[in-house]
Amino acid sequence: MFFCSDQGLTILKDNQWTSYTQKQWKDLPSNRVYFAQRDSKNRLWIGTFEGTMMIDEHGKTINFEKTQTILNGKCITAFTEDEQGNVYFTLYEFGDKNKGKVNRNEGIAIYSADGKFTQFTTDNSGLPFNHTNAIVYDKNEKVVWISTDRAGLVRYDLNGNWENYHNKNSAIPTSYLSNLALDAEGNL
Repeated sequence: MFFCSDQGLTILKDNQWTSYTQKQWKDLPSNRVYFAQRDSKNRLWIGTFEGTMMIDEHGKTINFEKTQTILNGKCITAFTEDEQGNVYFTLYEFGDKNKGKVNRNEGIAIYSADGKFTQFTTDNSGLPFNHTNAIVYDKNEKVVWISTDRAGLVRYDLNGNWENYHNKNSAIPTSYLSNLALDAEGNL
């Protein structure tokens, strides 16, 4: 289990508690950890309020603030994965470079199984708003569901087709969706 806090990342494994900060992981962008999760390849993805870090299956760390990838300047805030090993992230752009701008350079990022990043925003996709909160992969429908801040629920079929459900075109009571999940039967 991962416990994220403003004092680093604490992991509970086999009844052992271990805390990690920038003292233990020099590539950790900040001790203010927002998100942590392992993917199917045993890579640990960590989003902090000053950047994102990944620890690969061999223990090698990558601080994305030291790269030219789309994760530079962003904190991953949620994550899901499909059967092919493609990883989907929601993004938060930190810092003051766009202070006051509501629809910032966020959206979602896809890290493909072959190691390439793609970012989708309102500029190049059917996303109605760039601030995304949660993301889940529905293996039955082979789609990604994305919750947004201000624009409801988005369905992306991975083939370039986007649908947006909100309080004016569906039974969703509000367009401010903070989280979502699939139950054991695949209900959203």
